Amino acid sequence: MGLGALLLSSLAAEIDKPKRWFELGMDVDASVSENLMGLTEVMQKELVIDLPKIYKDMGPGGFKLNLAAHPSFFMNFFIKGWGVGLQTDVDFSTGFGISSEFFRLLAEGNELGEERTISFNLNMQSFISQSASLGFDVAGFRVKVTPSYFVPLLYLPDPHAALTYRTDEDGKIYASLDAGLSVYSFVPVELEEGDTIQEAMEKLGNMDSDLVLGNLKDVIARGGGFNLSASVQYPLFDFLDLGAYTTVPIVPGRLFNKVSAGMTFSAESDGIMNGLLGGKSMDETFPVEGPNIQNPVAEKCEYKVSKPFRLGVEASWRPIGNWFVVHPMLGLAMRNPVGSEGFAWDRVYPEYRIALDMTFLYVLGVNVTTEYIDQVFAHSIGLSLNTRVLELDASVGISGADFFKSFTIRGLQANVGVRIGI
Repeated sequence: MGLGALLLSSLAAEIDKPKRWFELGMDVDASVSENLMGLTEVMQKELVIDLPKIYKDMGPGGFKLNLAAHPSFFMNFFIKGWGVGLQTDVDFSTGFGISSEFFRLLAEGNELGEERTISFNLNMQSFISQSASLGFDVAGFRVKVTPSYFVPLLYLPDPHAALTYRTDEDGKIYASLDAGLSVYSFVPVELEEGDTIQEAMEKLGNMDSDLVLGNLKDVIARGGGFNLSASVQYPLFDFLDLGAYTTVPIVPGRLFNKVSAGMTFSAESDGIMNGLLGGKSMDETFPVEGPNIQNPVAEKCEYKVSKPFRLGVEASWRPIGNWFVVHPMLGLAMRNPVGSEGFAWDRVYPEYRIALDMTFLYVLGVNVTTEYIDQVFAHSIGLSLNTRVLELDASVGISGADFFKSFTIRGLQANVGVRIGI
């Protein structure tokens, strides 16, 4: 057995185990998920769209679509029980949703005289962050502390957007739409009074690169936030390590530019029987007000955004040897806990992960994982080739916003990573 194999074997008892004394590396994650129809349901000889079944299976949360990407670059040192690391991350995620009431309307129609509301939501966030970690041993415990400085680049909180409708017994139909959103970013958009949304997008696309770079430097200097992450691990038995972890937002990041816009629309109808068949014109039968579009407005602001709070426990269990390791994790998270939105229970959610790591011949690794992280269920399988000097990792998985439906391939995710060192 070589020195590298001995090192890997001896370090396999740690939850967050180092694999070399020095390494440079990068990881890239990407994912997309939805909960409307699975790939196994679409790839049929005869595609049947059963609206009542879709509505019934969707649940009260409605339709959800999530996209995310996360590249990271890191450098780590491990010397005589001490670990030091530097890491740069870029995070981007977005989500879109439609309330289940929309699918109820398609599946069952509407009740006469009953007013219903269909709501829409959209969120988006992007950060860059730089962290430095320090790991050390204290009285048998393995402690790791990671302060992190992060900069928000873009933030779109859930906008208000709702469509309200009603059908009366006399055949009259009423509908109204009220929508508005605000986008916070590090880039100032110079708008003139009367500029349309299209003109605002053109100005944003034609913005001078020097201006963008200058504002990026400005937000890094005065708009950054601060997080503190920490973990503690203890080898309770030879085959079982226990741990706890947390990420606490200390100082929120800030964005200083805001663009907002909105739209209202309303319509009513006397119905076909009382309208067109009663001798009225099309305009008289279907009177419409709007759409009234609020031109985008750009303004200076100070909007506070924080990274998620996290708190949880984890373990490393080796029931049949160091080559076969089970990693369970259970925690709680909250999105933007100390930002301008304030506290809200709907941004608190649980997280879990169960991962199985198997190592064969000290070189080939296989990982199987099921998890619920960042409000997405995911199940993945990965392979790694580790020759100590060079390590290559890759994994693919399926995901979704609903646990059972995630197995019908309602989302996909992928990860690739590379590490070099000694």
